[in-house]
Amino acid sequence: MDGYRQLEKKINLGATGATLADIAIGNPEAITLIKNNPEIFEVVGRPYAHDIATTRSSRGFEFNMQVGLKVIKKLFNVKPKWYLPPEFMVTPQQISLLSRSGFEGIFILPGRFSERDHQKLPATAFKVRGTAHSKLSCLPCKWSLTKDYLSAIQGLVSDDFYTNLRQSKDYVEVLWRDGESPFLLPDTEIRERNWLEAQPTDIERVFLSELNISFYLQGDYFYPLHSFQNWMEDLKLLGYLHNLQIVEKDLENLSLWKKVFWLELIGSDILSSIEKPDPIIQLKDVHTEKYTEYVLERSHRYYEAQDLAHLLELNDNDVWPETKTLTTEVHRLKVERRLEFFSSLEL
Repeated sequence: MDGYRQLEKKINLGATGATLADIAIGNPEAITLIKNNPEIFEVVGRPYAHDIATTRSSRGFEFNMQVGLKVIKKLFNVKPKWYLPPEFMVTPQQISLLSRSGFEGIFILPGRFSERDHQKLPATAFKVRGTAHSKLSCLPCKWSLTKDYLSAIQGLVSDDFYTNLRQSKDYVEVLWRDGESPFLLPDTEIRERNWLEAQPTDIERVFLSELNISFYLQGDYFYPLHSFQNWMEDLKLLGYLHNLQIVEKDLENLSLWKKVFWLELIGSDILSSIEKPDPIIQLKDVHTEKYTEYVLERSHRYYEAQDLAHLLELNDNDVWPETKTLTTEVHRLKVERRLEFFSSLEL
């Protein structure tokens, strides 16, 4: 992130509460960097856990969202006005909950939805409706920009990205960075800086708070439902989701540690680790400039989740879990650190 500061490039940061908690514990200097440079970094609202919100009850969705906001408040003392939903999944009822919580805007990536749903939406900024007469401003992210960004990071050539941006007929374009961005690749900083340094001087970066655009008001636009197929293709984890929903029904009565465990168990990456194949990309080496096939191996998150689910079911509310029984040392350390951070939040 220091590259953004050095090059004076604005960025809207949308990390989940869990990720921010890990950074605060393991790399507190990064949190300090963000706080000390408000002219470079603006924080976007996220939930604590990167879950699949369409499987959540109103109670579970709101709890996850509010914990994410408490993490942001604790670390940066701000309350974001824009919310980035994990996997671009959200229901009309959740739109209403977001509006009631003070959010003014949300994002959508039309390229992730069916052509039928895509065609029903305006191509530019619009108002999305929720239940109880609620509305949020909605900014579409440009799918082709995301693909060109990934190509720039993986192939070290940014021409297509900036050409795409220049040819746009819209005053504002929104880039969403997908998971195969530099954080999971070797030579992360070099790749990101190469893309940043290639930015033409006539392209301006802006914060969401600086946007001065009108939102299309005619007609009724609802947030389409995202396909669930990639996360439940073989229905292997149907029972897992059912068990989570049983716990969610009693969420208000759970102890602190059980709430933390539940949040750890609802992550979409747990489903991805079982249902999705490992992404394979063509990666250009920053030193040899040769392309090689690079596999982004998915973690064993499901099996780690089973460790937590076992402790969640085995222990009563008032019995602190024996985290030393967790299968791997890395997982144990992560859970213990998040438990410690969580205890500092006012819940």
